Amino acid sequence: MIYGNLKDIDHYSFLKQREQEALKYAAQNALAELESGRHDVDGDRLYFNLAEYETKLPEEGFWEAHRQYVDIHVMLRGKEKIFVNFMNRMQAGEFESDKDYLPLEGSESGYVLLQEGDFLICYPEDAHMTGIMTGQKEQIKKAIFKVQI
Repeated sequence: MIYGNLKDIDHYSFLKQREQEALKYAAQNALAELESGRHDVDGDRLYFNLAEYETKLPEEGFWEAHRQYVDIHVMLRGKEKIFVNFMNRMQAGEFESDKDYLPLEGSESGYVLLQEGDFLICYPEDAHMTGIMTGQKEQIKKAIFKVQI
């Protein structure tokens, strides 16, 4: 996992090229003005889903991980907690390759608080539960970049 803010993307030159490309795209484009849904940057190799939803209680959330894509969560409006843990500390369910979705069971070892401009990079070994409220429920908007491995 890597946690940062778009204003500091020059500090992340060690990232792989497409990961850097995703962060630069997020920093240089007005993503908050776009419609929800999928937006291609480089076909299936690099795209992002724009999501708008209400944050929720932890007991309403679910754990997930991915094998085919790196997730880069970029907060555009609002704030949310993302619970995190390492996948090897979780109980894995059946992998759904068509959705690149691995359901997991377990508990958090910590969390990240995403606010406007913050990003969280989740690699295949990083279990995450998104959309958790910070005090009270609120509407958020974020981009989830999918970087093909």
